[in-house]
Amino acid sequence: MRSSELSEALKEFRNTADDSEYAAWEYLQAVNRVSYSEAAERFTRFTPEIKSSTIGRKLEQLLKVMKNIEPGNTPSEFTVITSDSARISLSDYRGKYLLIYHWGYGCPGTTWVHPRLLKLYEEYHDKGFEILGFTGDKQPETLSQDSEVASLFYPPWATVYTNQKENSFIADDYYFNGVPILMVISPEGKTLLRGYSGIYQPLKELLEKEMGK
Repeated sequence: MRSSELSEALKEFRNTADDSEYAAWEYLQAVNRVSYSEAAERFTRFTPEIKSSTIGRKLEQLLKVMKNIEPGNTPSEFTVITSDSARISLSDYRGKYLLIYHWGYGCPGTTWVHPRLLKLYEEYHDKGFEILGFTGDKQPETLSQDSEVASLFYPPWATVYTNQKENSFIADDYYFNGVPILMVISPEGKTLLRGYSGIYQPLKELLEKEMGK
């Protein structure tokens, strides 16, 4: 009972104490449990002193990331360098369904979802479905004889290595905090879906509905 009462008191404190940097710090820890619009409204109620504090600036930066990735919003434009040294921008995919796919070699979720994404790409690419892959793994110097490794590092879509200096910003701006992350963007440029490998099924259903089986 005491624990429940303490939790409620702490929640009220971080939601109402507008002149406390500690309240801002507590809110920063809990912000992943609320929507962007709710977090943005809470931020407006902090005093100017709290907003300009170290914690306040961190919270403001996190809000920008939340707005950028939350379904229903329009993610920010970017330009990155692909593995074959081509410059590619988010706007290049306007008019198509785009899957931003952040993966990692050795991740069970990636191992499960990758062959399924290959099948979706094969079936729907000619109808307007694109994938743009991102990874922090190092590009192998030679093609591996392991078909699983080869399919990851040499897929039919463009791959971007986030460990390259010119691409490093994207991991923060698009919050690549795990693997695999699937982020589906509409032809109009809005985020439709975002999550881990569980996004595969609603993506598959979306493509079946919009492009036919």
